[in-house]
Amino acid sequence: MMQINKIFVRGKSYIFFSVIILGFSSLLTQLVIIREFYSVFDGNELIFGLLLSSWMSITATGALIIKFILKKNINPFVAVVFQILLSILPALCVYLIRYTRFTIFPAGAGLNPIDIFIFAFAVSLPYCLISGMMFAVYSQLFSFNENKTGNVYFYETLGSIVGGALFSFVLIFVLNTFEILAVIYGFNLISVLLLAFYFTSDIYSLEAGRSDNSVGNKHKIFSLIIKYLIPAFSVLIIIPFLFNIDLQTKQYLYKNQSLLENMDTPYGNLVITRTSEQLNFFSDGILMFSTGNPMASEEAVHYAMIQCRNPKYVLLLSGGISGTANEILKYAPYKIDYVELNPFLIELGNKYIKNINHAGINAVAEDGRIFVRNTNEKYDAAIINLPEPSTAQFNRYYSCEFFRELKLRMTKGSVISLSLPSTENYVSKEAAELNSSIYVTLKKVFKNVIIIPGGKNYFIASDMTLTYDIGKRTDEMGIENIYVNKYYYDEPSMVQRAENILSSLNYKAQINHDFFPVSYYQQINYKLSYFGINNYILIIITAILLLVILLRMKPLGWGLFAGGFTAIGSEIVVLFAFQVIFGYVYYMYSVIITAFMLGLAIGAFVINSYSGSTKINFFLKIQILITIYSIVLPSILMSINYGLNKIFTVGIILILILIISLLTGIQFATALKIDQKGFILSRGANQGIIAIASETYSADLFGSAFGALLVSGFLIPITGISNTCFIMGGINMAALIVIFIRNKFNNT
Repeated sequence: MMQINKIFVRGKSYIFFSVIILGFSSLLTQLVIIREFYSVFDGNELIFGLLLSSWMSITATGALIIKFILKKNINPFVAVVFQILLSILPALCVYLIRYTRFTIFPAGAGLNPIDIFIFAFAVSLPYCLISGMMFAVYSQLFSFNENKTGNVYFYETLGSIVGGALFSFVLIFVLNTFEILAVIYGFNLISVLLLAFYFTSDIYSLEAGRSDNSVGNKHKIFSLIIKYLIPAFSVLIIIPFLFNIDLQTKQYLYKNQSLLENMDTPYGNLVITRTSEQLNFFSDGILMFSTGNPMASEEAVHYAMIQCRNPKYVLLLSGGISGTANEILKYAPYKIDYVELNPFLIELGNKYIKNINHAGINAVAEDGRIFVRNTNEKYDAAIINLPEPSTAQFNRYYSCEFFRELKLRMTKGSVISLSLPSTENYVSKEAAELNSSIYVTLKKVFKNVIIIPGGKNYFIASDMTLTYDIGKRTDEMGIENIYVNKYYYDEPSMVQRAENILSSLNYKAQINHDFFPVSYYQQINYKLSYFGINNYILIIITAILLLVILLRMKPLGWGLFAGGFTAIGSEIVVLFAFQVIFGYVYYMYSVIITAFMLGLAIGAFVINSYSGSTKINFFLKIQILITIYSIVLPSILMSINYGLNKIFTVGIILILILIISLLTGIQFATALKIDQKGFILSRGANQGIIAIASETYSADLFGSAFGALLVSGFLIPITGISNTCFIMGGINMAALIVIFIRNKFNNT
């Protein structure tokens, strides 16, 4: 018996490290793929939710269907092949995303969310399906006459922590995408090697109930894998370090353009391309500006600046590199504070364009909101030269809170300018809603607001009287422009088009707020209207799928579903809040998800270390704590908004993530230990363990999948942060009631 235990310990050490590698590589792959989709598909929070939802739902499906596939022992060849595929598929996924983006979808054409979801689903399907299956596979391999699924969950989460920390603090700064994929590939090969050792060890023969001689042929095959296949595959690791595959494959996304720069920064992916004599600057796949476009620069500046008779101090939020700063210089101001979030963008702008190398331009690398809040300067004009509120990051520059902060930094009679997509001569219902929200939000802060139609709809706001007489003013002030002048600018036509837009507005529209981003939701609706997609149809389809999944779950599955929904929903809420406060989340996502995994691991470890039995009442208490957390969360986020030291604020946010992940980890590990002995005996040890692993894991992941989709795509933009959290609390309360009633009914 002692000899068997020694063999068992030796064999399980192989699986122990393989499980850690599974968590390590899965999280790294997820982070890389999410960043890739975000930059390739003009990412916003809806894209993030779609990708995360498809990723988790496929992984949950893999965990669920494996119990129907594996009726007896694990087939060693299947396990090794699966692990080999997990080493190859991440690089293949990234390659397919880049290569097929403009092969399947035409260049320049917008993509609707359904197309993106199908594409994300198809690309991530093989990896996520196998990854979900391998959790159940390792659960069976690691168990020996008793269920050790909780241990597998803990070790996988431990690997995720290591992967997230390595990505956040090392890899993102020193390696490009394909070099990171090479690291993932290398660690998965180590896992293949460990599995090969395991299947040639005595422990596998003991578990299979056979002697060593009966599996001699398989031992030979796995010995060949160890000797020849692994060393041969290992050579491939060095290829991304010898050849810049990352730059070569990135070129697929910018056809007919010369790719000059491709830089991953903590604030996003920056790309610079050249088309003939024109330079194009992209951030996360979104074209920020192109050089050689004086019309756009002139309209962005002069419609607002011409309203001021003697502007001396000007604030420019983004876009100075494109030429807008030079247009402002025509008014001979004393100083232009040009603020850009990403310092690397300023660096690249100085390298390629040199538009801001002027004594009167003060270039500042800082978030615009934070700069406005902290500066002591008073401005005569503020030009907000940012994209429309298509993301939570950009929406915060169109909110009532920001306009109030900005007004405190403006002189009497000052003017501000921002823009939305042009509605030309027709204003659709969705465009009217978006324009209405921004208009009434500006009117909440400034006395006068006018809209000047041009290449975009330019909103000019001030407490002084504003005019459409732009051409005459430029002539009077001696401003020499190519387009915005008395010859190009047709005042009667502009006034008529402006009145057409103003007549379409709803003056009782909702005001846009930081934590209630109605304009962000309206911008999503505006884009969806291009494709004839009705949001309510999407909601109905999602509701039907949700109902089908819930009806097939056992009572504890409802609790795990609600916990998973709340865990990922809270993570998105906190990420959203972080973005509102600090202006970026590209880098912090990996840090926050690492903290999330740490909480899961601690929760699982606490329950796994507890030798006593766990009862349903304990599970219900955890469900109550998750409910309370959901209800309290918005109050905490509102209290820290802008009011505290940055480091302290980040600390509170990480603690909030740790709390919900700790509760979720405890809940999951508790569910694994409740009433399992009878369940395992009724199905047989192997099949019982796989069933428990697959059902609990899939319930948690399905909840996370729906949470990612609904919270990011619908709940936050439609109902706001507070109501979203209250809805999550209601979902947990509903699950609590279902479990309590079903448990009481079964006991009676």
